[in-house]
Amino acid sequence: MRIKLDKTYVKYSAYTILTTTILYLLYVIISPKIVGDSVGLHPVFVILSIIIDSYFFGLVGMLIAVPVAGIIKLLLTRWIDFTKQIKET
Repeated sequence: MRIKLDKTYVKYSAYTILTTTILYLLYVIISPKIVGDSVGLHPVFVILSIIIDSYFFGLVGMLIAVPVAGIIKLLLTRWIDFTKQIKET
């Protein structure tokens, strides 16, 4: 049995594949890089924080994941600097 491919079927399939590829690149590669640069976090850390927070807190966790990760990084950096100052004195 032979399936006859219509031109519109091929066109829509190509459009779907192209759109999916562009959205994948945008949301998985480019967006974490831009957000990470603006907040000062590594893109992998941005992705992990979104995944972990969404697992524990759902949609709200996804929305607050990057700011919370930025605050955690800030607190850890200041704590490390503080302990270095104590060791030097």
